[in-house]
Amino acid sequence: CTELMESTRVYAKQAGFGRKLLMQHCNTWLDWWDHIEPPQPSGRLSRFVLSKPFEVTCMLCITVNTMFTWYSTNYEMAHVGNGKTDFIDVVDRAFVVFYSVELLLKLLVYRLYFFCNEDMRWNLFDTLLVVFSVADWLVSAFDTGGEGQAADVTFMRVLRILKMGKLLRGLRVMRFFTELRLILNSLIGSISGLMWSIVMLVLIFYIFGLVFVQGAAMHVSLHKDDMNPDDLAYIMKEFGSVEAAMLVMYRACTGGDDWSVIYDIISLTGHVYRWLFIFFIAFSQIAFMNILTAIFVNQAIELAKPDRATLAVEHRRKEIEAYEELRTLCDSLDPGDTGRISLDDFADRLRSGPLGARLGILGLNVADTEHFFDLLLFATHAESRDIDKGIFVEGCMRLRGQATGADLQWVVKQTEVIRKMLLSIQEETDKRFSTLSDCLIAALKDSSDWDVGGGVNSEYATKSTCL
Repeated sequence: CTELMESTRVYAKQAGFGRKLLMQHCNTWLDWWDHIEPPQPSGRLSRFVLSKPFEVTCMLCITVNTMFTWYSTNYEMAHVGNGKTDFIDVVDRAFVVFYSVELLLKLLVYRLYFFCNEDMRWNLFDTLLVVFSVADWLVSAFDTGGEGQAADVTFMRVLRILKMGKLLRGLRVMRFFTELRLILNSLIGSISGLMWSIVMLVLIFYIFGLVFVQGAAMHVSLHKDDMNPDDLAYIMKEFGSVEAAMLVMYRACTGGDDWSVIYDIISLTGHVYRWLFIFFIAFSQIAFMNILTAIFVNQAIELAKPDRATLAVEHRRKEIEAYEELRTLCDSLDPGDTGRISLDDFADRLRSGPLGARLGILGLNVADTEHFFDLLLFATHAESRDIDKGIFVEGCMRLRGQATGADLQWVVKQTEVIRKMLLSIQEETDKRFSTLSDCLIAALKDSSDWDVGGGVNSEYATKSTCL
């Protein structure tokens, strides 16, 4: 929607008033569409539709439907003219009923938000599939087989195979299907590049084919009477038209024909076109095809980047592995199975064994044993120098790796809290000292007046008054 909105803005700047007004309305509608936030489904029906058993059932049905389509297609080809059996017809309609019920349940759960969520494209595809399947069912039921036979839309059954992609959407977070997901994403992502590659291929083949056809036409017009009939037939067959020459260029580039065969035919038209054809083969094989390959490889690399769900599962897996490794290390640090780890045992094992290297692999670099142990005590709020094994593992998990931005922000926040507390304490202390100073000065003044009046040393009274 964002890309479409940007294109409408550019088009609106170049259009007249009427079109500009229309583009503004379209842009407003697209902006509204882009900011729709579907509500979170709730209720028993939503819990059932969003449950794992329902999703697994749909996946199994899609898989069985795919295999059944394979069987029914082979049967129809092996028994051409006999039509479908009752078994195939009943099973086919059963799948239509299942997909219709699935679509109806999801519409009841999501309502119209079913067509504007993150799975909008698949949902639209499912809806069209069900609509055409039901239409096919109705046409087959009311078809009399006469001359007015309705259009055959049974090919829509083949499109159900594309619903296998929903299996991959549900299984993309499983590591076993990573390569399969990558292949599917690469194929889907290469469609746009494939279309533009075909356009460029057609343009190049058109240019070279046009040159070769003009050269062949000129050669035939000048030497038609002197040419061998077989050579003339070869030239007219391969270069009798621009489209035929384009097909020849395509065959020569893609291995459909050995390019030496085409070279022998072009050699009949002269040396210039012979060398031009050699240049075409070098250009297409060394430059153009390698550039296209690089473009598709780059797209595959971009699409190979894991999505958020895969990253989350991978991160969770690594955390579990690190936790289990730390549990194993704790068992080695507590041979007596007391359930606690002391600083002395930890320091001894760190000096005498591979404990330091194993902790380093887990992201725990222990340079100072006592300092590391104190950090564990601080991170786990433990009071005893003997740490429980569970607390030890928890503390190590907290200290793993480098500090993140969230950790730094937490330190900044705590520093700011401490600074405000110190400022408050300073202000309160200044007030108290100021009050105490005023009281002392007042008391000393009274004492000085009394001492001076009583004949006490005036120098002492002066110092007291200054204080």
